[in-house]
Amino acid sequence: GYLRGANSLGGLSNKSTGLNIYDEVDAHPTVKGTNENAVELAKERGKAQSKFFEVLLSKPIEWEGKINQEFLLGTQHKCFLPCPHCGSMQELEWEQVKYGHCKVKGKWDFDRLRTETYYECKFKASDRCREVGGRIDEHHKPAMLAAREWRQTNFGEGDQELNEETFSCEITDLYSRRKGSLWSDLAREWIEAQGDTSKMQNFLRGRLARPRKSKRIEIVTHDIFKMTKDYERGHCPVEP
Repeated sequence: GYLRGANSLGGLSNKSTGLNIYDEVDAHPTVKGTNENAVELAKERGKAQSKFFEVLLSKPIEWEGKINQEFLLGTQHKCFLPCPHCGSMQELEWEQVKYGHCKVKGKWDFDRLRTETYYECKFKASDRCREVGGRIDEHHKPAMLAAREWRQTNFGEGDQELNEETFSCEITDLYSRRKGSLWSDLAREWIEAQGDTSKMQNFLRGRLARPRKSKRIEIVTHDIFKMTKDYERGHCPVEP
Protein backbone atom coordinates (compact mmCIF):
# COMPACT_ATOMS: atom_id res chain seq x y z
CA GLY A 1 0.00 0.00 0.00
CA TYR A 2 1.03 3.62 -0.51
CA LEU A 3 0.15 6.54 1.74
CA ARG A 4 0.49 10.00 0.26
CA GLY A 5 -0.61 13.49 1.28
CA ALA A 6 -2.58 15.71 -1.08
CA ASN A 7 0.57 17.62 -2.07
CA SER A 8 2.97 14.69 -2.29
CA LEU A 9 1.72 12.50 -5.09
CA GLY A 10 5.13 12.30 -6.70
CA GLY A 11 5.69 8.98 -4.95
CA LEU A 12 2.80 7.54 -6.92
CA SER A 13 3.98 8.69 -10.32
CA ASN A 14 5.34 5.26 -11.28
CA LYS A 15 2.88 3.16 -9.30
CA SER A 16 -0.23 1.35 -10.55
CA THR A 17 -3.06 1.05 -8.05
CA GLY A 18 -6.32 -0.91 -8.11
CA LEU A 19 -7.86 0.66 -5.00
CA ASN A 20 -7.67 4.35 -4.10
CA ILE A 21 -9.13 5.72 -0.85
CA TYR A 22 -9.33 9.50 -0.40
CA ASP A 23 -10.25 11.28 2.82
CA GLU A 24 -11.54 14.86 3.13
CA VAL A 25 -11.79 15.14 -0.66
CA ASP A 26 -13.12 18.71 -0.66
CA ALA A 27 -10.09 19.87 1.31
CA HIS A 28 -7.60 18.57 -1.27
CA PRO A 29 -5.87 21.50 -2.96
CA THR A 30 -4.69 21.79 -6.52
CA VAL A 31 -1.38 19.94 -6.70
CA LYS A 32 1.58 22.26 -6.94
CA GLY A 33 2.81 22.69 -10.51
CA THR A 34 -0.42 21.38 -12.04
CA ASN A 35 -3.97 22.53 -12.64
CA GLU A 36 -5.47 19.32 -11.25
CA ASN A 37 -6.93 18.24 -7.96
CA ALA A 38 -4.99 15.53 -6.13
CA VAL A 39 -7.87 13.08 -6.60
CA GLU A 40 -7.81 13.48 -10.38
CA LEU A 41 -4.06 12.90 -10.49
CA ALA A 42 -4.30 9.83 -8.28
CA LYS A 43 -7.05 8.42 -10.51
CA GLU A 44 -4.54 8.23 -13.36
CA ARG A 45 -2.75 5.49 -11.40
CA GLY A 46 -5.63 3.11 -12.03
CA LYS A 47 -5.65 3.23 -15.82
CA ALA A 48 -3.52 0.11 -16.18
CA GLN A 49 -5.82 -1.96 -13.96
CA SER A 50 -8.58 -4.18 -15.36
CA LYS A 51 -10.59 -3.37 -12.24
CA PHE A 52 -10.23 -0.04 -10.47
CA PHE A 53 -12.13 1.01 -7.34
CA GLU A 54 -12.27 4.39 -5.62
CA VAL A 55 -13.60 5.38 -2.20
CA LEU A 56 -14.17 9.10 -1.62
CA LEU A 57 -14.89 10.40 1.90
CA SER A 58 -15.46 13.98 2.94
CA LYS A 59 -17.55 16.59 4.65
CA PRO A 60 -19.05 18.67 1.82
CA ILE A 61 -17.89 22.28 1.62
CA GLU A 62 -19.24 23.83 -1.59
CA TRP A 63 -22.28 22.69 -3.57
CA GLU A 64 -20.06 22.61 -6.66
CA GLY A 65 -17.36 20.70 -4.75
CA LYS A 66 -16.21 17.26 -5.85
CA ILE A 67 -17.74 15.22 -3.03
CA ASN A 68 -21.22 16.75 -3.45
CA GLN A 69 -21.15 16.41 -7.22
CA GLU A 70 -20.08 12.76 -6.92
CA PHE A 71 -22.91 12.23 -4.43
CA LEU A 72 -25.51 13.85 -6.71
CA LEU A 73 -24.44 11.76 -9.72
CA GLY A 74 -24.47 8.53 -7.73
CA THR A 75 -27.20 6.39 -6.21
CA GLN A 76 -27.73 8.80 -3.28
CA HIS A 77 -28.33 6.04 -0.74
CA LYS A 78 -29.68 7.31 2.58
CA CYS A 79 -30.20 5.61 5.93
CA PHE A 80 -33.83 4.97 6.93
CA LEU A 81 -34.84 4.06 10.49
CA PRO A 82 -38.16 2.78 11.86
CA CYS A 83 -40.22 4.88 14.26
CA PRO A 84 -40.33 2.93 17.57
CA HIS A 85 -44.06 3.64 17.86
CA CYS A 86 -45.56 3.26 14.37
CA GLY A 87 -42.71 1.55 12.49
CA SER A 88 -42.66 4.09 9.64
CA MET A 89 -39.27 4.07 7.93
CA GLN A 90 -37.78 7.54 7.60
CA GLU A 91 -34.57 9.43 6.99
CA LEU A 92 -33.55 11.48 10.01
CA GLU A 93 -33.87 15.19 9.23
CA TRP A 94 -32.79 18.17 11.30
CA GLU A 95 -36.18 19.86 11.00
CA GLN A 96 -37.74 17.05 13.07
CA VAL A 97 -35.52 17.71 16.11
CA LYS A 98 -37.75 19.51 18.63
CA TYR A 99 -36.30 21.78 21.30
CA GLY A 100 -38.21 25.10 21.02
CA HIS A 101 -40.22 24.33 24.17
CA CYS A 102 -36.99 24.72 26.16
CA LYS A 103 -37.03 28.48 25.62
CA VAL A 104 -38.75 30.23 28.51
CA LYS A 105 -39.50 33.97 28.50
CA GLY A 106 -37.02 34.52 25.67
CA LYS A 107 -34.17 32.63 27.34
CA TRP A 108 -32.93 29.10 26.72
CA ASP A 109 -33.08 26.69 29.63
CA PHE A 110 -30.08 24.51 28.81
CA ASP A 111 -30.86 22.02 31.58
CA ARG A 112 -34.23 21.35 29.96
CA LEU A 113 -32.58 21.33 26.55
CA ARG A 114 -30.27 18.52 27.67
CA THR A 115 -33.12 16.33 28.96
CA GLU A 116 -36.15 17.34 26.87
CA THR A 117 -34.85 17.59 23.28
CA TYR A 118 -36.46 14.88 21.18
CA TYR A 119 -37.08 13.76 17.60
CA GLU A 120 -40.59 13.85 16.14
CA CYS A 121 -41.82 11.12 13.78
CA LYS A 122 -42.80 12.59 10.41
CA PHE A 123 -45.69 10.21 9.85
CA LYS A 124 -47.40 9.36 13.17
CA ALA A 125 -49.00 6.43 11.39
CA SER A 126 -50.46 4.71 14.45
CA ASP A 127 -52.69 5.66 17.37
CA ARG A 128 -49.83 4.96 19.77
CA CYS A 129 -47.52 7.29 17.84
CA ARG A 130 -50.13 10.05 17.81
CA GLU A 131 -50.77 9.60 21.53
CA VAL A 132 -47.14 10.45 22.33
CA GLY A 133 -47.03 13.21 19.70
CA GLY A 134 -44.59 11.19 17.62
CA ARG A 135 -41.95 11.71 20.30
CA ILE A 136 -38.79 9.67 19.82
CA ASP A 137 -36.17 9.95 22.55
CA GLU A 138 -32.45 9.30 22.48
CA HIS A 139 -32.84 5.93 24.22
CA HIS A 140 -34.87 4.69 21.23
CA LYS A 141 -31.96 5.23 18.86
CA PRO A 142 -30.00 1.94 19.41
CA ALA A 143 -32.97 -0.25 18.42
CA MET A 144 -33.77 2.03 15.49
CA LEU A 145 -30.20 1.81 14.21
CA ALA A 146 -30.23 -1.98 14.55
CA ALA A 147 -33.19 -2.06 12.12
CA ARG A 148 -31.74 0.46 9.67
CA GLU A 149 -32.13 0.17 5.92
CA TRP A 150 -29.96 1.87 3.30
CA ARG A 151 -32.21 2.89 0.41
CA GLN A 152 -31.36 4.28 -2.99
CA THR A 153 -33.02 7.65 -3.63
CA ASN A 154 -31.63 8.53 -7.07
CA PHE A 155 -32.92 6.49 -10.01
CA GLY A 156 -32.08 8.97 -12.76
CA GLU A 157 -35.68 10.12 -13.08
CA GLY A 158 -36.82 13.58 -14.14
CA ASP A 159 -33.98 16.10 -13.95
CA GLN A 160 -31.76 13.76 -11.93
CA GLU A 161 -28.61 12.35 -13.52
CA LEU A 162 -27.32 8.95 -12.48
CA ASN A 163 -23.97 7.31 -13.03
CA GLU A 164 -24.88 3.68 -12.34
CA GLU A 165 -21.25 2.83 -11.57
CA THR A 166 -21.21 5.26 -8.63
CA PHE A 167 -22.60 4.16 -5.28
CA SER A 168 -23.00 7.30 -3.19
CA CYS A 169 -24.35 7.68 0.32
CA GLU A 170 -24.87 10.34 2.95
CA ILE A 171 -25.17 10.20 6.71
CA THR A 172 -25.31 12.95 9.32
CA ASP A 173 -24.62 13.28 13.02
CA LEU A 174 -28.35 12.89 13.70
CA TYR A 175 -27.63 9.13 13.64
CA SER A 176 -24.71 9.32 16.06
CA ARG A 177 -24.75 7.80 19.54
CA ARG A 178 -21.47 9.41 20.55
CA LYS A 179 -21.25 11.80 23.48
CA GLY A 180 -21.26 15.33 22.09
CA SER A 181 -23.38 14.34 19.09
CA LEU A 182 -26.72 13.54 20.74
CA TRP A 183 -29.82 15.42 19.57
CA SER A 184 -29.60 17.72 22.60
CA ASP A 185 -25.92 18.45 21.84
CA LEU A 186 -26.77 19.34 18.26
CA ALA A 187 -29.64 21.58 19.40
CA ARG A 188 -27.34 23.52 21.69
CA GLU A 189 -24.68 23.83 19.00
CA TRP A 190 -27.31 25.13 16.56
CA ILE A 191 -28.52 27.71 19.09
CA GLU A 192 -24.97 28.90 19.82
CA ALA A 193 -24.25 29.21 16.08
CA GLN A 194 -27.02 31.75 15.53
CA GLY A 195 -25.55 35.04 14.31
CA ASP A 196 -22.13 33.51 13.68
CA THR A 197 -21.69 32.70 9.97
CA SER A 198 -18.56 30.61 10.48
CA LYS A 199 -20.09 28.47 13.23
CA MET A 200 -23.28 28.01 11.23
CA GLN A 201 -21.40 26.87 8.13
CA ASN A 202 -19.36 24.43 10.21
CA PHE A 203 -22.56 23.05 11.72
CA LEU A 204 -24.32 22.66 8.39
CA ARG A 205 -21.49 20.89 6.59
CA GLY A 206 -19.89 19.08 9.54
CA ARG A 207 -23.03 17.96 11.34
CA LEU A 208 -25.70 17.85 8.62
CA ALA A 209 -23.64 17.22 5.46
CA ARG A 210 -25.11 20.31 3.80
CA PRO A 211 -22.72 22.04 1.39
CA ARG A 212 -22.68 25.79 0.93
CA LYS A 213 -24.42 27.14 -2.13
CA SER A 214 -22.66 30.14 -3.65
CA LYS A 215 -24.81 33.08 -4.61
CA ARG A 216 -23.86 34.13 -8.11
CA ILE A 217 -25.25 36.72 -10.49
CA GLU A 218 -24.66 35.95 -14.15
CA ILE A 219 -24.78 38.82 -16.61
CA VAL A 220 -25.25 37.79 -20.24
CA THR A 221 -25.10 39.84 -23.43
CA HIS A 222 -28.87 39.72 -23.85
CA ASP A 223 -29.35 41.47 -20.51
CA ILE A 224 -26.94 44.23 -21.48
CA PHE A 225 -28.69 44.91 -24.80
CA LYS A 226 -32.02 45.19 -22.98
CA MET A 227 -30.54 48.19 -21.17
CA THR A 228 -29.48 50.00 -24.38
CA LYS A 229 -32.72 51.92 -24.85
CA ASP A 230 -33.62 55.57 -24.71
CA TYR A 231 -34.36 56.46 -21.15
CA GLU A 232 -34.22 59.47 -18.88
CA ARG A 233 -31.13 59.95 -16.75
CA GLY A 234 -31.56 58.13 -13.45
CA HIS A 235 -34.29 55.89 -14.79
CA CYS A 236 -33.84 52.15 -15.53
CA PRO A 237 -35.69 51.04 -18.68
CA VAL A 238 -36.23 47.44 -17.47
CA GLU A 239 -36.89 45.80 -14.14
CA PRO A 240 -33.68 44.16 -12.82
